[in-house]
Amino acid sequence: HDALPIFSPDNEDDHCEHEQNNGGCRDDRAVPALFDIRFFYVHKAGTSFFQFLHPIKIQRSVHSGEIFGKLYALVDETEHFQYMKELEKQKMIADSANQAKSTFLANMSHEIRTPLNSVLGMNEMILRESNEANILKYSENINVASRSLTSIINDVLDFSKIESGKLEIVNAEFNIGSVLNDGYNLFLNSTKEKNQSFFMECDSNIPAILKGDENRLKQILSNLLSNAVKYTPEEGNITIKTTYKKIESNKIVLTIEVADNGIGIKAEDIPHIFENFKRLEMSRNRSIQGTGLGLAITKNLVTLLHGTISVDSEYGKGSSFIVQLPFEVY
Repeated sequence: HDALPIFSPDNEDDHCEHEQNNGGCRDDRAVPALFDIRFFYVHKAGTSFFQFLHPIKIQRSVHSGEIFGKLYALVDETEHFQYMKELEKQKMIADSANQAKSTFLANMSHEIRTPLNSVLGMNEMILRESNEANILKYSENINVASRSLTSIINDVLDFSKIESGKLEIVNAEFNIGSVLNDGYNLFLNSTKEKNQSFFMECDSNIPAILKGDENRLKQILSNLLSNAVKYTPEEGNITIKTTYKKIESNKIVLTIEVADNGIGIKAEDIPHIFENFKRLEMSRNRSIQGTGLGLAITKNLVTLLHGTISVDSEYGKGSSFIVQLPFEVY
């Protein structure tokens, strides 16, 4: 405590010199400046202290407002200071662990994908060359399981890229009609296998050529359609609706809605639908494959593209996911 400087109205110059070294001081000496003066020092025993002087103006009269001097209140913030230092330390540890996790997931995803691609390639040869019914049946099962595993690996890899901030957005010209047709054709066979009715409604006035990230748009549409097919029962209905709104001479907001009459989502679950690794009603949906990352990734992709995503659902009657994304027109 012997090293603790105390400032009074009589040594304003010392006060200002000290404050200029620690963030500045007002030059107008007619009205004395008020500053919190902070001190950090170590006791002889090695204990650290953090305190500050809080200045209070003293007036001769409330009505005149004349400043008589200043009173400093010494406040001990050692406990708060130590808490904030520990909080900063724990944040650094958490960030480091999170980075290590993302790196591990990315590396493992690549390591698993390489042999899996070999399995898919060899299995494709069996499907082409074999004429035995049993072998073809087994091979088709391998094909379905391998592609399911590939989808999971892709989700994990995308998730790790998003978390590490390494997911790149590529802006280029693309044909919106081709993107929608590709998405529709990708899931057409899946809907046929479940005897689902699959429709696509598209505003014919949407500009054909847009500028943005075509691959990320395909991924968003694919994730939404994948969920719709999985959670819609046999003979259900799935519809893609696409409209647009012009916001500038060369810019539009594209709206894509994927609606179904599937199992729907409970009202209390809707706020959690975009959380990482979130799978709802596991006991009811245990037969449906997935990582719980699809909608979380979709949400992050939409955000990266400066868009919005919302969901409207009635439990037992179906769901509607609405994505709005800005694109330049060419």
